[in-house]
Amino acid sequence: MKISVRLLCAILALTFILPLSLTSCKKEEADAEPLVICENGASHYAFVHPDKTNPTLTKTLFAVRDTIKDKTGVTMIINSDWVRPGDEVPTGTKEILIGDTNRPESKQAASELKAGSYLIKVYGERIAIVADGDKLLIEAVNYFVDTYITSAKDKVSVPSDLVYLKTADGYMPVTDNGDGTVTLSLDTFVVVYDSASKQKYAAAVAKAFASRAAKKYSVLGATEDATVNKYEILFGACDRDQFKTTSQKFMFRDFFVVYSDNKLSVSASSIYGYENAINFLIDGFGEKGITISKDGEYKEYDYGNSEYADIFKNFDNPTADGAWMVNVSHRGDYVTNSNPENSILAYQSCVDNRIDVIETDLQKTKDGVWVICHDSKIDRTTDGSGDIKNMTYEELMAYNLKEGQGGKNAAVTTHKMPTLEEIIEVARGKCLFNLDKLTPDMFQEVYDVFEKENAVDSAMFKTNKMPAKDLIKWFAELIEDGRKLPVFCPMIYSNTVRAEAIAFRGLSSMLETSLDHNKETLTYILNECGIRSMCLTALNLDRENFDFYQ
Repeated sequence: MKISVRLLCAILALTFILPLSLTSCKKEEADAEPLVICENGASHYAFVHPDKTNPTLTKTLFAVRDTIKDKTGVTMIINSDWVRPGDEVPTGTKEILIGDTNRPESKQAASELKAGSYLIKVYGERIAIVADGDKLLIEAVNYFVDTYITSAKDKVSVPSDLVYLKTADGYMPVTDNGDGTVTLSLDTFVVVYDSASKQKYAAAVAKAFASRAAKKYSVLGATEDATVNKYEILFGACDRDQFKTTSQKFMFRDFFVVYSDNKLSVSASSIYGYENAINFLIDGFGEKGITISKDGEYKEYDYGNSEYADIFKNFDNPTADGAWMVNVSHRGDYVTNSNPENSILAYQSCVDNRIDVIETDLQKTKDGVWVICHDSKIDRTTDGSGDIKNMTYEELMAYNLKEGQGGKNAAVTTHKMPTLEEIIEVARGKCLFNLDKLTPDMFQEVYDVFEKENAVDSAMFKTNKMPAKDLIKWFAELIEDGRKLPVFCPMIYSNTVRAEAIAFRGLSSMLETSLDHNKETLTYILNECGIRSMCLTALNLDRENFDFYQ
């Protein structure tokens, strides 16, 4: 059988070329082999997130790690992208990059991202997961785990050419309404605060707001302003170029909110202003979000129409014109007509004489009733004797009050020692109550009484035993629960009153201090801290007049 030269050459060519071709195919298949995330109980990859990360996202990553462990028995490592100054960003490492890390693959993925979407893409041996905001990023991480991390115990892998881009239907964090307003879907936002701010309460109140908001809609936690997220509520004097505020002068309880470039800035001059801003945001959140003017909204606090509205306004803003002096009684009015001190008659006299603030004293009976008495015993002020804490309210009602300041020779009246509820009813909407004889451990219980009586606005809690940090903690708890803040009056009698007053800036509009301090100190506290100094002037007639304080 003859074989042509041409056919023989073809056979020889196939003999040598085919193996080479198969080898080439095998090489291409090897290049296309999937990325092995983990196998045989060992992890080949680590999660990497930005050094400063939204706490909600961090929590999600740790939950994901637990899910992976349940599915595969492997514990994945979670690392920050943080590197020391001078160090180079790691290259060639097997990592699953979450969000805006300092790795170049994260930057590349972000450049390919579309609005309202998230992207999962493989770049070499790294997997980048990025999204239009942290809400979608959390969704993307969960999708990645649910889709690609299977229950296989021996090997878990993902395609080496993985590209998954998803646009979220109805995802509209910010809607321009075309009428000068925008509607913000706050469940995409992160609350941001500056922990180094002069407003020492900023961090606690921002966290309280985030926690409270999460009960109504899914605000994504609170974080320091070193963390950058696409959608943010910049809370307080945040150290960001994007933070916007107003040139208008804040009164004590006013606030300002404004939207700009995916950021909602909230500013005020006191914790009470931020309380009102939080209520504004919480109450204004409708089905689609909260709608605000793009020019910003400055809200002046409405003190209402009660008889003490003007007093309260001046009390809150001690540097305002006509707000210098406040008329405060002591133990009710026991001077006029010899009214028994701390009696219903004494409080009614304060109301009749248009007193601004009534100083009063609280004690608690054996059976938990709050009554009004300066002393812990009833010996001086009644015709009885004994410690109030050892007597029930019914036992206490067996005794009558004495005239004036009482004492051995004072006449006995037919009047009884009043309860806290009774004096609130007498002066409701007419005077503020300066609550004395309280320690911080009593505050919440007394607050509950005022709240039940719908009179929290008129309660002034006074003590020298609560540091500013403890007051911030209490106030933040009230804000988180959506409860009103009472007035707080620190008692500072030390020589360091200036420094101590600074600690209460934005937390109080009045402090009680000594007559021993000179006018320069009192003026400093007023002008620099915005806090009125309350000096007890009883029996100091030279200082019980306006001219002395000019």
